[in-house]
Amino acid sequence: LRYGEESNAYRVRVLGEFPLSDDDTVVPMHLIESAMARDVREDDRAPAIWALDVARFGSDRSVLAKRRGQVVFEIKKWAGLDLMQLTGAIVAEFNSTQMHLRPVEILVDSIGLGSGVVDRLRELKLPCRGINVSESPSMKGTYVNLRAELWFATKAWLEQRGCKLIRDEDLMAELAAPRFKFSSSGKLQVESKDEMKKRGLRSPDIADAVVMTMAADAATAIYGVSDGGGLNKQPKMGLPVVALSPVGAVSADGELQRQYGAGPSNSLILMRVQPQDISATMKVSRSALFCNR
Repeated sequence: LRYGEESNAYRVRVLGEFPLSDDDTVVPMHLIESAMARDVREDDRAPAIWALDVARFGSDRSVLAKRRGQVVFEIKKWAGLDLMQLTGAIVAEFNSTQMHLRPVEILVDSIGLGSGVVDRLRELKLPCRGINVSESPSMKGTYVNLRAELWFATKAWLEQRGCKLIRDEDLMAELAAPRFKFSSSGKLQVESKDEMKKRGLRSPDIADAVVMTMAADAATAIYGVSDGGGLNKQPKMGLPVVALSPVGAVSADGELQRQYGAGPSNSLILMRVQPQDISATMKVSRSALFCNR
């Protein structure tokens, strides 16, 4: 089924009815519709992030989502490919992309079969990083796992109103489908692919690929990826350096430029946050993503 009969996508696209305002839906339909209708220009200067959701079963698809800054601009789908064929498709996609438009990171779902794709892409020196969505989230007191954290991060991203999604009916249906619940410990949990299939929905492969782009490591976006997979010491030319500073702190731009290694071609973004929020902000994707003032 393209849409489950209980889903808002089915009500809107098939029955022509208004969507239900389900309290347990992670991403409301109106946020998706707005993001697909919005006119936001893609900025070629912003770093690109690719995310690959690897098919687990024969009926599933492998999906590559491409996001540049605030725009998800392309979705690629493959069915029936084995792991090495899929790896070859990603390599071909990477090589056919102009150098300055290539991704700073390719995030791959590393659960199960995806780990083989990660290993091979790394061998080929592509900027690949495995993402295990069953791992612990950065905000352990709020979410059960990284999957839940990324889905709610996607919702927050869509609520900013400055982003755009490529228009894709399957993506719309899949983003609006997952429900959430609270665990016995009070943490947010998003239903799994298997649970969604039991409701008559297909695996949300496209949506999961888009959601995975939210796991991009901002430090990698700033510094780039070395041949060995680590971070380069110097910022990439033209990309911003992000510094966190407590609200009320005053620092001259020149001082911050020198302290954080931002050169003349790297703009500095100074983000003011409450002191108690700095630690949590730096733990996105479970690593120190920003310079801390």
